[in-house]
Amino acid sequence: MTVDIADEGISAYLQRIRVNFPTFRAFGRGGGAVDAAERNYKIELVQLFQTELAERLRTLPAETAERREIGAQIAAFFTRRLSDGAAQNLVNWRYWTALTHLDGDGQSDFAVAVAALLYGPSAIEARIDAFVPTLRDLLALGGDDLKAWPAKSRILPSFLLMLSDPQRHCIVKSEEFKRALESLAVVKQPPQPLTGEDYGWLLDFLASLRAALTDRGLRPRDMVDVQTFIWIGDRDYTPDELGKTKSSERAKAPAEVAAAVLIEDLAEIEREVPDITEREQLAKARVGQGRFRADVTTKWGRGEVCALTGIAISEMLVASHIKPWRDSENHERLDPMNGLLLAAHADRLFDRYLMSFKKTNGEYVCVVHPRLRLEAKRAGIADGAKLSVEQLGLSDERRFEKYMNEHLAKHLELIENEQPEA
Repeated sequence: MTVDIADEGISAYLQRIRVNFPTFRAFGRGGGAVDAAERNYKIELVQLFQTELAERLRTLPAETAERREIGAQIAAFFTRRLSDGAAQNLVNWRYWTALTHLDGDGQSDFAVAVAALLYGPSAIEARIDAFVPTLRDLLALGGDDLKAWPAKSRILPSFLLMLSDPQRHCIVKSEEFKRALESLAVVKQPPQPLTGEDYGWLLDFLASLRAALTDRGLRPRDMVDVQTFIWIGDRDYTPDELGKTKSSERAKAPAEVAAAVLIEDLAEIEREVPDITEREQLAKARVGQGRFRADVTTKWGRGEVCALTGIAISEMLVASHIKPWRDSENHERLDPMNGLLLAAHADRLFDRYLMSFKKTNGEYVCVVHPRLRLEAKRAGIADGAKLSVEQLGLSDERRFEKYMNEHLAKHLELIENEQPEA
């Protein structure tokens, strides 16, 4: 079955990709940074799987001891070390940890289930329907609390299927695929755990998207490239996310990315806002200056001082948007309650959701990403520092709370989704 792919959706994804990877023209052409960031390690992992496990799973031995060994080997692939010495971490550790806690019989059952999923004689829909309930039982057996079970039911089997056949399968990350389906196919991802029927449709979607990308001259080589398109074109994609990227070739430096996004946003204002005065106000607000900065400073009533660190060097201060500029309506972009005056280094952490503020007893308490708390404290950004809102009127405080709650949710989601270094 062919799924209709929205051309404007492809254009939006492609525009975001070229902000982060400006030399990208097509997969395998002008995309060395893309391959370094998102492809090469996946292909290495596939090759390792094919060399070490594929044949053993195709001809699964009858001996329980050998099956236990194979089950343990499969689980080890979730953190398999690659040639650069780093452990791959495609799947959140919370999703697979229980599989490493299985006893001998559980490991054997896991090997049998994976062999049937990847190389069984039935249609893929039937194999998915057989594997998903078995996976749930095995996770429970290993001590998993089965929170986020629908997401686990998608990402774990699709990860294994990608290792077995990247020409047909790719890893399905729930939030990114949810947005991709809405933007590219104008359908919603089913909220329930994965079914064979759903996965069959998803394969049709991926095949149709691959064909559409080929028609656009992007030439995806396999489903790894298709998944890369979905991943790096996603609105929340950040190059070198949380500093985990080791190759200097992976993407532009964050400052260059920020500059490219700023240029794009200013060009959009120039194109789409006909009124000269409004255009000037929006442009200045985008760079944290002009009326927006003045209004933020006035509303908070502390003068030209960082709301968090107390730094009072005007040249170091930025009027930060709480709800990102790109996600805001024009009135929100100029709303001073959608802003905080922050020193540049605090602004950088705040902009990337590495710190936020949580309302506690009428005050907003700074919360810093656990990984950064020590270094942030040395820079004057202390976890637990308080931001007073007593000077704000009720209406202003409610608007501020709404913006900050959205920001805090993304901060917490970032921490939840971070996958630990091995």
